[in-house]
Amino acid sequence: VELHHGPGGGVVLQGRARVLLQDGPDLAGPLDHQAVLEADDVDLHLRPLRRLIGGFEERSFPRVESLLPPLFHTLCLVWSRSRYYCRPQRMVVLLQEFCNMLIEKAIVYLIPEELFKMELEEGVERVHTAISALRAFKRLFHDHRRRIPRTVCRWPPPGVELFACALDFLKLERVELGGSRGKLLGEMVFSMNEEFHDRWRALRESKYDPLDYTKEDFLRNYRRFMEQSKDFDQRLGTVLNLAFQHTKGLESTLKLLQIFGTLLERPTIHRLFSPNYGLLLAMFDRELDHCQTILDQHRKMLREGSAVLGKNLPEAADVFRKCERLLEVLDRHDEELLSEWTLGLAGVCGAHLREPLLRLEPDTGLFRVNFDP
Repeated sequence: VELHHGPGGGVVLQGRARVLLQDGPDLAGPLDHQAVLEADDVDLHLRPLRRLIGGFEERSFPRVESLLPPLFHTLCLVWSRSRYYCRPQRMVVLLQEFCNMLIEKAIVYLIPEELFKMELEEGVERVHTAISALRAFKRLFHDHRRRIPRTVCRWPPPGVELFACALDFLKLERVELGGSRGKLLGEMVFSMNEEFHDRWRALRESKYDPLDYTKEDFLRNYRRFMEQSKDFDQRLGTVLNLAFQHTKGLESTLKLLQIFGTLLERPTIHRLFSPNYGLLLAMFDRELDHCQTILDQHRKMLREGSAVLGKNLPEAADVFRKCERLLEVLDRHDEELLSEWTLGLAGVCGAHLREPLLRLEPDTGLFRVNFDP
């Protein structure tokens, strides 16, 4: 593997760019400045692999296995830190090159034409050594692949966000708005729902394979779909604000929030609607003050010997029902927060407290801190 040719072709581009820039603006004019930045980035992040490649070429095969952990660690850093090299097709080519290099060294080490002619013990030892190195390569690949989603954000496929967005906006067909302007706002939501269904249908009926990393069609359509979803967020946030402004009373407002449900958690909609939460708390405050006033009047009537307001009378029953409902909602919210915080807490703490503070790495013979945040 040569970093200046193939996966790291940007290094050559970088050198040519500097020559052109030195020769004058007439020659450098056609050169895209973005290509120079890409070449610098690729050269910077692939440079640490030179030492590992040199180790692969110079070491004997039995000593190559110790180079595999730093190799995969460096590849993960390239994926997570490089701005231009974090593309599946480039990383696949790079992994293929290292796989081929390891296989070629294994073939040279095994000497296939002499394998059955050498001493039996030596042949078995060579086979075991080769199998151990190849299994280590495969194991490290899977270990780092599982670990990457917790450390960088670019490895998981975009389909997760795509389907989450679709699940949210497909709920628009069940949204019905009331109030003085409910019909007008409902027509706006219905129009957005029809438009989203058309775009989602076009994506579903496409013929390309979204798992083929060599094709850019899916990524282009994905980016276009997500840009359109941002426009939907903006428009839906505006509709929600208008519906909130024309609701009458706390009960109608809570019904509105229940109708939109998880759509309120989308970042853009949440940002547009969040100023209304202060007004919602003020409505709660006024409702509780009204309840307190009714309760004080009832106590005053009891002290003065007036007729007692029975709990079954319409006004009292309504107040008691609202208070009980409010208390139930608050209690349920507290229980959900507590259960979510304590879920698996004892087991996690106990498991980590039983772990040793230091762990011996069998590959390198070094100790590392066994700390899991």
